[in-house]
Amino acid sequence: MSIETLKFMQDERQRLIGKSVCRLNTLGEDISRENIIKTLEDLISETDDSSQQRIIQDTITAFIATNGKFTLAR
Repeated sequence: MSIETLKFMQDERQRLIGKSVCRLNTLGEDISRENIIKTLEDLISETDDSSQQRIIQDTITAFIATNGKFTLAR
């Protein structure tokens, strides 16, 4: 896998996390790890695109594994 592919995947994950945080902020919810994961799960149910669902699920897995820290080794 190329660095460019990894960078794109990282950017997509960060975009999804940002979308979740924005949604929580708009609703006046606490921005906690659990709420971000729940919001990402809500995003899965809102799309019929299986590839997008897979990306969101991968984001949840990475978010849990890294405790929310997405960094690309340089």
